[in-house]
Amino acid sequence: MRTDALALTFEIGPAELRVGTGPTILRCRGLGSCVCLTLWDPTAGGMAHVVLPDSARYIWEHRPGMFADRAPAALCSALVELGARRSRLVAT
Repeated sequence: MRTDALALTFEIGPAELRVGTGPTILRCRGLGSCVCLTLWDPTAGGMAHVVLPDSARYIWEHRPGMFADRAPAALCSALVELGARRSRLVAT
């Protein structure tokens, strides 16, 4: 049986961050010069579409996935809230 038939599918746009549990497909298209960060463990997974390297000159609180210096920590925290363990997280 194909599990993707039962999965929720989300397109992750620029500066977005999304996490989930269970069968979920996260897609990041049109990266250009952006970076897509994916973290997962057996409990939860997530993705951030990183647009800029540094948040120092910007207001970033409402877009934690936008900056490379903030997205990894924000993604880790969101996954831990869903039950993931930092020691099991894998980056892809």
